[in-house]
Amino acid sequence: MALADAGGVPDDGRFHGTVIDEALTKANQALPAWLEANKSLLDSLVSGELKFTDDEFIRVTGWPPVKNPFYHAA
Repeated sequence: MALADAGGVPDDGRFHGTVIDEALTKANQALPAWLEANKSLLDSLVSGELKFTDDEFIRVTGWPPVKNPFYHAA
């Protein structure tokens, strides 16, 4: 069994298990770190501390692309 969603899989790969419960357990163990990383990114963007100026869209796995307010066309 492997666990993924329409947005893809975390950078460390798929969650494999011999049964679905094993794959779900691995996903649940990784979830807190994934949520914290996304919260940290959001906080950095909202505070203005982190500014991506080269990419027109901000992309986070599992979420639709969002227009980058700091983008400057070359």
